[in-house]
Amino acid sequence: MSATVRALGPVLVGVDGSASSASAVAWATAEASAEGTRLVLVHDSGAGRAVGRALLERARDRARRSDPRASTELVLEADRDDGACPAGTIGRAVGATGGADAEQAMTVVGRRGSGGFPGMRLGSTARRLVHDGIGTLVLVPPGWEPGRVDPQAAVVAVATGPCEDADRVVVAARLRAERDERPLVVVRTDRQQHPVAAVLVHDAGAEIIVLPRGPTAAAVAEEATAPVMIV
Repeated sequence: MSATVRALGPVLVGVDGSASSASAVAWATAEASAEGTRLVLVHDSGAGRAVGRALLERARDRARRSDPRASTELVLEADRDDGACPAGTIGRAVGATGGADAEQAMTVVGRRGSGGFPGMRLGSTARRLVHDGIGTLVLVPPGWEPGRVDPQAAVVAVATGPCEDADRVVVAARLRAERDERPLVVVRTDRQQHPVAAVLVHDAGAEIIVLPRGPTAAAVAEEATAPVMIV
């Protein structure tokens, strides 16, 4: 099985030419392939339509080299209006491609993109999607490659927050662990330990870390070396 959670709708991935974006495309290609669903490559054309089209086509070529059967779709958003941003572009693409099932779509982005400050660990687009995105979000660190994932790496579920959030996280993580025949680790935080520290103890042996939306997810994504899934 692929080292990648069940995506009932399309898998959308943000493309901007950065190293993190390349890793995100690799992760999204593996996930879409595992689920037999569409891979949608999305770019905000703030740098110009010609540049955006070239970036998308290169990303599509990489995806097809990884999986010649990949069903890919390119979405080049028109030049931004004032106040628009890449996170808004991705949000519109989720709504447009997912239709009535937009909440079943999976959005995949690199942990940080080509803009921003070099010292930032979590880019502005990723940070905004952590709090305001639709459906499932996956943040992929730079350097992620399918061949580097240990077959026995665990799916780590962080059962924190209201019961409904915790249950949703555990169910998503359990389905993934069962699909890929991986161990499942459930982390339940309490007042005796900082929630981020409790999660990062398991980071080194994780295939992915699954959390609910919120500030803990953003903080974990900044520090984790494994991909982070937010449901």
